[in-house]
Order: sequence, then C-alpha cells, then structure tokens
Amino acid sequence: MSVGREVLLEEVAGIPHRSLSLFVARTLAEAPEGFWTAPASAGGNRHPEWARGEGGLVLHTIAVMRVARSLFGLFEIVDRDDQAVVLSAAALHDVMKGWDGRKWGATRTDHGERAAGWIGERDGDPVLAYLVSQVCACVRSHMVQWAGDPVVYSTAPRLVSVVATADYVASRPGLVWDSSALPVLVP
Repeated sequence: MSVGREVLLEEVAGIPHRSLSLFVARTLAEAPEGFWTAPASAGGNRHPEWARGEGGLVLHTIAVMRVARSLFGLFEIVDRDDQAVVLSAAALHDVMKGWDGRKWGATRTDHGERAAGWIGERDGDPVLAYLVSQVCACVRSHMVQWAGDPVVYSTAPRLVSVVATADYVASRPGLVWDSSALPVLVP
C-alpha cells in the first residue's frame, strides 16, 4: 500500500461519524486505480508541485481534507454530522476526476457530477441515506468556485462552500506540503 493511500485512509478513519467513515473507506476501496496513481491535474499547472507526480491526486485529497478541517471554525461547522459530511465529501470529491467509465484519462469537467452519482449508487444503508445525499451534494458542487460567477459561489450552501474553499486552497500552486502538519501557503 502506498504512503498516500495509507495517510488518506488514516484521515478517513478520523471522520467523526463511524458509519460514514466506514462508508467512505468502502467507497474508496472501489475507486478506479487511476484515482490512486494519477497526478492532481493532467497539465500540472493548477496544483502545487508536490501534487503533480504519480499519486498526486491522493496527496491533493489529503490536503483538501486537512484544509477543510481547519475551516470548521471560520465557517462555524460545529455539528459533528456536518463535519463528517464535509470531510467525507473532501475525501471523495475527485474520485472520478479522470474516469470515463472504462479507463482513467484527462480531467473531466463533469467529474463532480459523475462522482456524486457513483457515490450515491454505493449507499445501501437507509440510516446513512440523508448524510450520503449531503456528501453527494458537496461533491457535485465542489467546483462552484470555478463557475466564473461570484454570486453562485457566495450563495452556495455552507457545507458546499467549505468543501469548495478547501479544494481551491489545496490546489494553489504555492501550497507547501508538510505531511506532519496542515499544508501551509507561502508567499
């Protein structure tokens, strides 16, 4: 097992809702192999240097989870179920980024929508149905900050905004990776 995979699964184990954490771990176990091996972006110019090589998408995903956790205070995410939804969506937001249904390739602009549908198909627990639907909503809309319309981003539901903001911050080229702490931005 790669270090990135191990660290991501450790982060997932820390999701504060045990059943949702297990759901995310099972869902990641079914993810296309490309999720585990692909760089964060095919062109390499939209993510930090440490996320541009093999396994970079997983490292980016870890960073998104850590940044999302650091935003809980700012966005006043105090409910543990809400925290679990945000962290679950952060873990799964790019799981279909390059998957076309048969093979892994270039980044798909509809990957949020595709991932949300794929995740929703894995929900077999009626107790989790509501939380999984919230995870899917956050995954579906995690690219809202790229919509080109600031009104769209500013009116997004709060949990979506946390995931979208964490994804945006974790994709900044100036982000420095320190696996022992939260990623930090440098000038």
